[in-house]
Amino acid sequence: MAKILVLGAGLGGMAAAYEIRAALGKDHPITVVGDSPQFNFTPSNPWLAIGWRKPADIRIDAAPALARHAIDFIHATAEKVLPTENKVRLVDGRILDYDFLVITTGPRLAFDEVPGLGPTTGFTQSGCAGAHAESAWQAYQEFLKNPGPIVVGAVQGASCYGPAYEFAMILDADLRKRKLRDRVPMTYVTAEPYIGHMGLGGVGDSKGLLEPDRLHVTLAITADMPTVPSGLIDALQRAGAAVRAEAFDVLLDHLSGGSGTVALRPARVIRPLQALQAQIAAAMTQERIAVRAGWRFSPHLTLCYRKGAGPIDKAVTGFRWQATDFVLIHSFVGWHRHDILARWTHKPARVS
Repeated sequence: MAKILVLGAGLGGMAAAYEIRAALGKDHPITVVGDSPQFNFTPSNPWLAIGWRKPADIRIDAAPALARHAIDFIHATAEKVLPTENKVRLVDGRILDYDFLVITTGPRLAFDEVPGLGPTTGFTQSGCAGAHAESAWQAYQEFLKNPGPIVVGAVQGASCYGPAYEFAMILDADLRKRKLRDRVPMTYVTAEPYIGHMGLGGVGDSKGLLEPDRLHVTLAITADMPTVPSGLIDALQRAGAAVRAEAFDVLLDHLSGGSGTVALRPARVIRPLQALQAQIAAAMTQERIAVRAGWRFSPHLTLCYRKGAGPIDKAVTGFRWQATDFVLIHSFVGWHRHDILARWTHKPARVS
């Protein structure tokens, strides 16, 4: 028989205790030590901060929840681990011995690392802890009385960036429901090396959301087809190989939106882009490849899809990148899959 001690009764500690019990059966005693009598479902803290959840919705008493699985719970704070003795000393002086120790105490919040940061001694709100989220909800209710600019983000050293994205999205949604979004300019600040890094080098497709390879303008498109006709890809590759162009800058600085999409467009004609598209269209015609019926070239970068929203038409700072190549893409409609079949690199731009 082995004694298992779990320090921390948060998301990691509770899950670890349950998983260990399931793996070992009931022949081995398991004890969880937590500094709060309640388990707080931390992933719901952003919802608590916006008022979409109440504290009782995301909290349960830890002791009875663990007892149902024959796991003991001690409401106390650990003071010191004595590894050479296989013991843990609690702040009240009690000593707990163990055969195996699992440490799931979570991060130490270091708001002091950035002057002015934090909900207690600083000037920012937080969703890192349940109490912080409750405080943020109180502050949000005051903010709603006189809405204005708001900044959302995560600073350098953050262990998890996902909640900052989630909070920005639900804040946007809540303000829209309240019909206040137009009065609240929002800025997102992050210390990530790129949007979607998440502190983890990307999660799923998040790494590619705004990487250079995703900055693109559609130059031509064929009709949707259930299967790819024999010879079509070879013909498209010949058309692409016939095109000659130099690298050029693309500046998208006009935001437009209709009932279906929101997109960035160039405020002025980009002549090298127009010339490249004309070459591609001519090469496709030479290969007897038709573009989709009704399609016309209108350079843009789609940002998102939407339904039923009002029009958008305004100048923005936008962003610029250098178009260094063009690619042939097989898009699987409805699958969110896009395979690059060929790539042609532009010549370096001439320096005048």
